[in-house]
Amino acid sequence: RAFPVFVFCGYVPWLFFSSSLINSCYSLYRSQALMEETYFPREIPVIAEVLAQLSVNLITFVTFLGFFVFSSYLKMPVSALVVLPVLLIIQLIIVLAISLALALCNVFFRDIAYFVDILLTIWFYLTPIFYPLSWVPERVQVLIRLNPVTAIIEAYRALFYDGLPVQTASLLYPLGFGFVLLLLSWRVFAVYEKRILEEL
Repeated sequence: RAFPVFVFCGYVPWLFFSSSLINSCYSLYRSQALMEETYFPREIPVIAEVLAQLSVNLITFVTFLGFFVFSSYLKMPVSALVVLPVLLIIQLIIVLAISLALALCNVFFRDIAYFVDILLTIWFYLTPIFYPLSWVPERVQVLIRLNPVTAIIEAYRALFYDGLPVQTASLLYPLGFGFVLLLLSWRVFAVYEKRILEEL
């Protein structure tokens, strides 16, 4: 099995995650002029940014996927056609939840985007992208498994690297994490929505 496929299964999902969070920090600033001219839900710029990053991610994913399939490095089980959309939805929920929180925080605390870069660097190394989880000591594995992105990347690897079906139970944690966080982020965003233009 090729190491590039191993990295591909971790890095492409991470790319969508990290690029969405970084760009979402500035999404409300970019839409300031439009928000001053007309009213629309303030969540729209954040959602639009996340969906834009998702589109770029899908193009990247399909391009690399085609290359690896053509090169016979990759063998996908039939279940991948069903599980892949589920993985994308879970990713989208988590990314949107965090993006809403960061976009709002960056309005009230202008330098938070710089801390996001640092946080993502630390988060990157705490996510099994370039290394298998089995290499990590068991005590540290507990910490890494608390990272919801870990379960998603492990699911991608099960499908496209190991050619195995994904265990449904392994996706319950990231799904629950994302859903609860999205509800909280959306609620807080709604509370402070009216003050966004004042702070911008």
